[in-house]
Amino acid sequence: MLNWDFEQNLLWEYDTIVSLDEVGRGAWAGPLVFGATILSKGFNPRLVDLQLDDSKKLSKIKREIIYDYAVGGLNNKNLRGLELRLFEKSPADISANGLASSISAILQQVVENCTHGKTFFLFDGGLKIPEGENGSVEVKGDGRFASIALSANYAKVYRDRLMATLEPEYPRFSFAKHMGYGTKMHITELKNFGPTKIHRLNYKPIQKIISANTTFRV
Repeated sequence: MLNWDFEQNLLWEYDTIVSLDEVGRGAWAGPLVFGATILSKGFNPRLVDLQLDDSKKLSKIKREIIYDYAVGGLNNKNLRGLELRLFEKSPADISANGLASSISAILQQVVENCTHGKTFFLFDGGLKIPEGENGSVEVKGDGRFASIALSANYAKVYRDRLMATLEPEYPRFSFAKHMGYGTKMHITELKNFGPTKIHRLNYKPIQKIISANTTFRV
């Protein structure tokens, strides 16, 4: 399991650490969600007994426990020096502006909303530190740094729960199972019923399915 040593050392030099990871980049439906873990002076890792690891290595039950523990602790103000934030872009935003532009917009939002004093940004691989900011991009960071792992877990559980709540609204799609990703089940559903309002219509696989059946309407 991951520890907080790296983050604790950074807090000797910086006022704030903002660790970021995303979920849903490769999905064909649903939002793109970024989780941010914000650490500040006074953070005590001994109060955060979460047994963190790469969320992909954890069971669904374990991810849910971590999420509920963290959110519960924050709501009760038991986790001093720790804050969790979510940033997201809707499928409509992604369809209209593209994935790269949507990611850039979120990163700018993170800088504008999470900077407090001298701030260090710790991002998972595939993201880019905005120009002029202090920080580091770490490949497979969610499996190496506790704060990135917490960000990833927070975003994933939030998004998974959101996709499950959308299934009753779109009963022809098994969003609670495939979470909007391009699985065989999802492809079959798309070919049978066409895309919905929560699909990313600018994605090539979606466009290909639409062009193959001109009767589909969104």
